[in-house]
Amino acid sequence: MIARSDDTTFGILQSRIHELWTLRLCTWLGVGNDPRYTPSTTFETFLFPGGLTPNIPSEDYRNDPRARRIAEAARQLNA
Repeated sequence: MIARSDDTTFGILQSRIHELWTLRLCTWLGVGNDPRYTPSTTFETFLFPGGLTPNIPSEDYRNDPRARRIAEAARQLNA
């Protein structure tokens, strides 16, 4: 669980780039070698776009054109 309520962070974490990052750096579990998302190996090492990092309140970048495009795509994905 990622404790964020903004669509931009959701969109970044649902991106193909994040998926590939996760599969490269995750740990593997079980007989089926299932990928396991762990904060220390995947989330904390992921290179978020500058100015759109999780340590910045979403209100601070709500007018950033990149954040707006990502958020709109995330809302469509979620719908």
